[in-house]
Amino acid sequence: MVYHSLTEPPRNVKEGIDWLIALKGDDAKKNLKALGEAVHKFLADKSVDKKEVPALEKVKLITKEFLEQMELKGLCAADTLQGELENPMNTNPSIFVRLFGNARKSHHESFVQAQGLTAESIAENIGQVVDGCEKFLDVIKNPTQYKPAYSSEVTWAEAYEKDPETCAIIFIGIAPMLYVGIRSLKEASAHALMG
Repeated sequence: MVYHSLTEPPRNVKEGIDWLIALKGDDAKKNLKALGEAVHKFLADKSVDKKEVPALEKVKLITKEFLEQMELKGLCAADTLQGELENPMNTNPSIFVRLFGNARKSHHESFVQAQGLTAESIAENIGQVVDGCEKFLDVIKNPTQYKPAYSSEVTWAEAYEKDPETCAIIFIGIAPMLYVGIRSLKEASAHALMG
């Protein structure tokens, strides 16, 4: 299946990598900066304990289904992230937890405040992931046989002009899937090289 818009969420790691590369487009600096700004803006006014947004929940469902695959069972990162997706943060910790310091002070801060993120740092981190994905694909793909999940006509400018928040939501929603998928590929590659 070929997607014709970046507002269509990827359903697996390959599609997620293709989504990132399509998003990068011909002007990586500009496009990744715009995504960093959109992600920052989306997260800036949402406290850590109030992340439920219907559109984000739909994309997180795709990620949750990905993490439930049998091949990922037992991977620490997959199990941890699946647990976080299934069990929302306790926003009203008991008095015992609050008194003995196990409750995070950042429950009511925005996510970007709690993590000390800026639009620039988000864009820089996304850029590093995209660069790593491109290097990985350059090594493994056969250019004559590889079929990207997103049409070559898909552009960040077209998607961003239509709805920057949707693109930010998609990125935030697929981030756990990308993390687990890329990490599992890295681990599998290391095992293959070690014999």
